[in-house]
Parts: sequence; C-alpha cells; structure tokens
Amino acid sequence: ENHFISYDIIVIVIGENVLISGFGKSFMKEKAEHRGRNPTTNEDLIFAPMKGVNFKCSGKVRELGNGK
Repeated sequence: ENHFISYDIIVIVIGENVLISGFGKSFMKEKAEHRGRNPTTNEDLIFAPMKGVNFKCSGKVRELGNGK
C-alpha cells in the first residue's frame, strides 16, 4: 500500500501538519490566484485561490537525492 498518500489524506481531513521524522513533512498551503492557459484552445484562464497539500523532505532525504 502507499502510506505516503495516507499521510496527505490526514492533512486534508484533519487540517494538521504531518511530520515523519527523518523523512519529511506534509502540510496545507494557500495558493494564490494565478493566470494560466488552456494548451488546446490557447484560452487565457484565471485560477481561483485554493489550498493544496505540499511536501517538504528532510535534509537527510535531500542529501540522498543529491547523491551525497
């Protein structure tokens, strides 16, 4: 099973940050209104502000990813 997705669901439902020591943290982040474009029609769009789940890895994981 994919336990990482389970932690993101906890963040969405409970609204609390989830910290996995030595791995990283999942948290809610407000995303501002922004402009975009439909690539099929080239129509300009304005996306409304929203909340989304973000993940920040720990320094140890970052070092492993960078080959150190």
